Amino acid sequence: MTRILIITVHPLYPISHGGIVRVIEEAKFLSKNGIEVHIVGNFTKKRDLVLVEKITGARAYTFSMLTFLTTGILSKLGLFTIGWINNSFIRRDVTKLVEKIKPDIIQVEFIHTAHQVSMISKKYNIPLLISEHNVEYIKLSIEKQRDIKKFKLIEKNICNSTNYITTVSEKDKEELLRIGVNRPIKTIPNGVDYQRFQIKTDVRDRLRQKYGIQKDDIVLVFHGTLNYNPNNAANDLLKNQIFPELSSKHTNLKLLLIGPGRTSFIGNKVIELSEISFDEFPMHLSMGDIGVVPLTEGSGTRLKIIEYLALGIPTVSTEIGAEGLPVCDNRDILIARDAKDDVMKKITMLLNDRKLQQSLSENGKKLVIEELDWNVVLKEYLRIYEELKPCKRLSVKKG
Repeated sequence: MTRILIITVHPLYPISHGGIVRVIEEAKFLSKNGIEVHIVGNFTKKRDLVLVEKITGARAYTFSMLTFLTTGILSKLGLFTIGWINNSFIRRDVTKLVEKIKPDIIQVEFIHTAHQVSMISKKYNIPLLISEHNVEYIKLSIEKQRDIKKFKLIEKNICNSTNYITTVSEKDKEELLRIGVNRPIKTIPNGVDYQRFQIKTDVRDRLRQKYGIQKDDIVLVFHGTLNYNPNNAANDLLKNQIFPELSSKHTNLKLLLIGPGRTSFIGNKVIELSEISFDEFPMHLSMGDIGVVPLTEGSGTRLKIIEYLALGIPTVSTEIGAEGLPVCDNRDILIARDAKDDVMKKITMLLNDRKLQQSLSENGKKLVIEELDWNVVLKEYLRIYEELKPCKRLSVKKG
């Protein structure tokens, strides 16, 4: 049996955060397909490790408290490269695991730990794959970090020290090639567990009643962690400008905002929910009637849109929000030219056109089933592992 060690920068706390959701789904898929999966994240409580193991079928581990403190404190001081890239405590923790597990392949999620892990992979002659959820130097430039040119060079050099790289979009792949990455790169897009997002109508209705949503209310929904600046800006635009203007004309309109970084608040018109557990997240998201993604910047691809599509929620997004996804305007979603006026225009179109709502809902679900279910997109990892470890042939189980 092939043994994989997956390393992520996040604590293994199963919530609706895009980065950790992908990692959990990868581990779940690989375990289901006969691979022995071990997964380690930043400092995590034992009860959460047990929960992750139950969800994924993998063995879960945590970085030490010392690693957690140094990465957190130094990064908050603006010392990103010292806190993550050059943090030798990461190498110490991972070395202990490698010696214990003896993995056939190491897979690093995000670039943060990759430099330290690349030294381990070379020492023990273990193939290394980096899964780039974003092009990190672009993400850092959006978040106004310093030394972006320097970090671009660091990212290129780290990528060139590995055996294989995956990106979530062709645009990200092209950017890595443009800055001089010369290793094999494959795009494996974000996806969704379609079946997990099929919520029964009575479950949805009971939850809407719990939060004071009436039968005739139309709920606009947006979710995402607020410690990511693009999400924070989109959240503020929707909450403070788009929704107030629309709700002044549509009295039955409500706004549902979900994600870490906010304080839960149940108002007459606006409902804000903080961290929702992995298991309960799909049913909470299903309370929405129209997904709204007024993003103006960002990298990677947006899991939130794929999740709306899986639920059959017609969605309005900016071009940036939909970037990297195989969606067509007016077929799968509505794509707005700007983050405010045209977004409001497209939402109003949906509010006044039930046939359009139904068409987008049906087409979005079809797209997910055919192209964006995790069981479809993650098969590519098995092919990559065959290249990295050709002596063992991996097969995909049906169902």
